[in-house]
Amino acid sequence: MLHERYSLFEVIGRGRGGVVRRGFDHVLKRDVAIKTMADTTDARLEVEILGQLDHDHIVKFYDAVIHRGKVHLIMELARGGTVRQRKLTLAGLIEVGQSAAEALSYLHSLGLVHGDIKPSHLVFSEDGRVKLVDFGSSSAIDDVSLGGTKGYAAPEKKSGAAADPRMDV
Repeated sequence: MLHERYSLFEVIGRGRGGVVRRGFDHVLKRDVAIKTMADTTDARLEVEILGQLDHDHIVKFYDAVIHRGKVHLIMELARGGTVRQRKLTLAGLIEVGQSAAEALSYLHSLGLVHGDIKPSHLVFSEDGRVKLVDFGSSSAIDDVSLGGTKGYAAPEKKSGAAADPRMDV
């Protein structure tokens, strides 16, 4: 039990930033995703960024708990899997692209860059909507510390260029 409110269950995802487990919120009686990572400046920045976001195509952020040197992000549980896991039709791919573009346009309007767009960071909610997840590589536009995944990162990043919305496309 985490913070006398959340139960933690099986691991549903892993990344360089942390581990994501299925959880349950005993106060609101709903399933949640709980991302656990070390209590670092980057983890606290991810909390700060998620706290600013409210968009249909971005995973909902509910709470953050700091406990025993770890940061736990409590978020909407997307049960539909990732774009990487699905075989999509052309129409489905177009819908994913449109949804991702809407999420990124919103993010960029706030002066933020996601920094790690890839198929495993686009998930499907229970009702089939595409949601952008994992803001661990996000930063403000013009920040030179933008993260990302090798193979998906913009070529400009290798040269140390400052974060720019075009790097998300």
